[in-house]
Amino acid sequence: MGRRTVIAFALLVLVGCVVEDIAIDVLYTDKNLEFAFHTGILKKPVALIDIRITSNTGTLIWDLATYDRSQVTFYPSLVHEKQGDQFILKEREDIPELNAQIVSRLIFGKVPEGFTQYYPRQDQVPILGNNQTYEIFVTGVRHRGRAQFAVN
Repeated sequence: MGRRTVIAFALLVLVGCVVEDIAIDVLYTDKNLEFAFHTGILKKPVALIDIRITSNTGTLIWDLATYDRSQVTFYPSLVHEKQGDQFILKEREDIPELNAQIVSRLIFGKVPEGFTQYYPRQDQVPILGNNQTYEIFVTGVRHRGRAQFAVN
């Protein structure tokens, strides 16, 4: 494999990957726990499709998404389809509408516009315990980020 082939292959792989490049700032204010999301040196706002907070033991605390989670749990954009003796890659037609939403700041417990709360139930507020460590995970289109934080 020549140098150009290796570079072209590496670029192809990177284009199809999800990159962990969303920075998350955890902000403790007098009244709220807030999160600020951005990318790059210029701290550009981020378009997100889901937000999850878990405890340090992995227990789900808060789950938000811009798409209907009841329809899918995993949504690859390409699937294998058998044609004769061969399998070909074909683009899926049943991918849910993700509707990425720009979220620059999030107040814990307040569902941002364009998102649906999947856990806890929509009429319940998520609860954080004192002296616990948590992790927030966010996913955008081909971007993601995570950060740990503590509540004292």
